Amino acid sequence: MAQQLPDWLGPSLAYRFLGGSALRRFAPHGPGCLIVRSSLSLVHTPREPYHCMLPDGTWHVARDDEVICVPAGMRHRFDFRSHGLLSGTFSSYTILGGTDLLGFYRIPLIIRGPAGRRIGRLMAEQVRHEGTQADGGLHAARSRRIGFAILEELLLASQLDRGRLARLVELGRLRPVLDHIHAHLDQPLDRGGLAALVGLSPVRLAALFREVLGQSLMAYVRARRMEKAEELLLAGNGVAETAGSLGFCDPFHFSRQFKAARGMAPLRFRETIRSLASPCSP
Repeated sequence: MAQQLPDWLGPSLAYRFLGGSALRRFAPHGPGCLIVRSSLSLVHTPREPYHCMLPDGTWHVARDDEVICVPAGMRHRFDFRSHGLLSGTFSSYTILGGTDLLGFYRIPLIIRGPAGRRIGRLMAEQVRHEGTQADGGLHAARSRRIGFAILEELLLASQLDRGRLARLVELGRLRPVLDHIHAHLDQPLDRGGLAALVGLSPVRLAALFREVLGQSLMAYVRARRMEKAEELLLAGNGVAETAGSLGFCDPFHFSRQFKAARGMAPLRFRETIRSLASPCSP
């Protein structure tokens, strides 16, 4: 893992556990449950079959030695056709303050065999650990150990996108812009002001964003705002409060943007994620 990335990126690598459940029981229901997260979602079903839709539109029945990897932003549709037990986690691995590390890799949608079982065990350990109360420093250290053990398994099963890696040097030039965006999501952000931070023209900055991150500057801003919206909603903030915290004057406009990005309205999103991530015994 480390040898594939420039050394200067190491200190900025950050991990966050955003929620999960170990052996959550689900009753049978028809297809249609949909997850769209701004973070990596991992799903492991140790016993009953788990049906999920692949990107090509076909349905896949996951085995007990498989982990389903749902990258940030991917729409994931699933259902249980009998009573099922599901382990699921939501995590993020970022560099430079908020850029998705896994976006520089081709992560397989399905990791199977011994690696799938190892990740499944680590997921269960991760959820159990995050549900415990312990000394802050020790708890954080163990959380990072588990999180990075999962990351190592993921990257060993993945291929580095060398085309994007070659552009990481340019990403370093964008650091002041990225830092400013992450710190000022509640304020208006315009191309001219952001370009001035790094001495580039707005046109050149926009082109650099597309070259390095594969998306427009404003699309990046919207994505970071939706990530922060998830965090605020899951912390219990209301729609109007969340919208105001992200610089939206109109909660209805915020709700429309959120639904377009996540496939469901803000409050329904919160209910769905909480139901998936709430602790439950088999």
